[in-house]
Formats: sequence, structure tokens, C-alpha cells
Amino acid sequence: MLSSELILFMFFITLVIAILSGLIFLNHRVPIQYIKFHIYLLVLPIITELSGLIFFGERANVGPFVVDHLTWLMMTFILTLGFIIQKFSMRYLIGDM
Repeated sequence: MLSSELILFMFFITLVIAILSGLIFLNHRVPIQYIKFHIYLLVLPIITELSGLIFFGERANVGPFVVDHLTWLMMTFILTLGFIIQKFSMRYLIGDM
């Protein structure tokens, strides 16, 4: 059975993967087709957050973090907005080529 600590740990791991993917894309030698792979990697933290939002509503203390239903909802909302903005920027960037 999954615990809220494990889901939060998976969220941080997927968030670090998405951030590293964005840093890799900043290199000018990376082809423009890499951005589609980067967009797929951006979905991983959102999926992890949605699983935390659906399966865990109770309040839990995980290290310095207090995780409850509102926390999962806010994280999902913020990263979903970031995904939408990056998806729009990707289409805008490809349109400039």
C-alpha cells in the first residue's frame, strides 16, 4: 500500500527529473524535437500529484512538510498551469521556425 511519504518522495523525484529536462533543453545543441520529450516528462509530477490528491486526504507530517488534501490540490493546480503555459510556449516556438 502506498503511503503519503512515498507519494511525496515520488513527486519530488519526478519534479527534479522535469527540472533537469528543462535545464538540458537550455543547451543550444539540443534539437528542437527534444521539447516533445520534455513535455511528456512534465506530465509525470502532475500524475503523481493527482494520485496523491485522489488517494490521500488525511493530514500527514512528512519531514518539514505538512501534507493534506489542500496541499495536493494546490500543487496539482500550480503544476497544471505551468504545463499549460509550457505547452503553449512550445507551439509558439515551433511556429517561429
